This record gives sequence, structure tokens and C-alpha cells, in this order.
Amino acid sequence: LASLPFTLSHLGALKTLRADKNKLTEFGFNIGRLTNLTQLRLGYNSIKEVPETIGKAMALRELGLECNRLEALPPAIGTLKLDLLKLDQNPIKRPPREVIVRGRDSIFLFLRRLQYSVMTWDLDLSHFGLKQVPFPDLKHAAAWEVNTWCRVKHLSLQNNKLVSLPVEIELMSNLTILDLQSNKLVTLPPSIAAITSLQVLDAASNHVQALPGQMKDNVQLKELLLE
Repeated sequence: LASLPFTLSHLGALKTLRADKNKLTEFGFNIGRLTNLTQLRLGYNSIKEVPETIGKAMALRELGLECNRLEALPPAIGTLKLDLLKLDQNPIKRPPREVIVRGRDSIFLFLRRLQYSVMTWDLDLSHFGLKQVPFPDLKHAAAWEVNTWCRVKHLSLQNNKLVSLPVEIELMSNLTILDLQSNKLVTLPPSIAAITSLQVLDAASNHVQALPGQMKDNVQLKELLLE
């Protein structure tokens, strides 16, 4: 089976859908309209993306997506009350591996914080043991991923294991507060100067040796903490 028909979206009474071990590359239907669905098994396919509308399938209790090609999970999954979540053997990058290996509770916490940021523009990714900032890959990421990050005004990354920040952080043009406390940073990227809205930069308890000269463009910066 190469695809599932969109007409499945009209089966409002559907409770179980199993289509494991086929050749699916996408959902193909609007899962958000299946409000009575409790079990969805789409493992062992080639699905690359989970639609955001999955968050509207509030009755869902079992979600099997093992052995696909997923690189990112939508924050909406974090709002579901799942008893079973299978994600094994996917090349998932977001949430990052540091989160995935901690298990379901950590995955859900990460996704709920992303979902919260959609509503508040406040993204708290502290205490996850992150080695890299999980900024989406601009070439392959879905639009919702990039938009979620670019809308953020307050980003907290404290108490992780970051040694550097991605150049793409310059795309966070709405950022006013950046909390980098207690990481392993030795420098800040010149691209941080592009965030002209930045007002607070807290890089305390790191190992920062020098600041980029380009930071002269951060003219709204009111607090710079480096102790």
C-alpha cells in the first residue's frame, strides 16, 4: 500500500487504524478529524513527517511510528495522553538524542515546552543535557518548526552542555532574552549581532573568553551577564 486515501478523514467513528509494513511516505489523511481514534499504527513505512493536526486526535492512546524516516516530532504530540508511543529506528533529530534516550516522559516534557512557546513565545529548554541547540534544519524542516523558533522572545537554555550556538540563531529576530547560564560555551557567534531586539544576554557560569566585535549592533542590550 503506497498511500492512504484522504477520505479516511471522514470516518469519524474510527477507533483503530493499523497500516504497518507498507510503503507509506505520508499520513495522507487529516488525523485531526478522527476524534474517536484510540490506536494508530503506522510502523515500518517511510513516513517523513507527522502532521501538526495530530494534536486534535485527543482520544489517541497508542501511537506506533517505529521504523520510519521521521526527523522531527510536532509539539502537539505532547498534548496527547498516550499510553504507548513507539518511535524506535527513526532518524529523529528534534527532540535531540539527549532527550529521546531519557524516555517518554522527557520527550513529552520537551514537546510540551515547545507547544507552550507557540502560545507564549517563551521557550524553556533548560536542564535537558543538550549538547547542541536543536534549531531546525532550514533545508528540510517543516514550516511549523522554523516558525515556532523564530517567534520566540524568551529562550532559556541554562544548565545544559552547550559548547557553541548555531549560526542560525540570527533568525530569532524577536528574541529579547537569551539565558545561557551554566553551559560550556567558550565563545558567542558573530551572528548574535543580527538579533537587534536582544535586551538581556545571560552567559554566566560559562567559559566565554571573548565577545564578537559585531555585538556593537546589539544596541538594545541592557543586561550582559558574564560572571
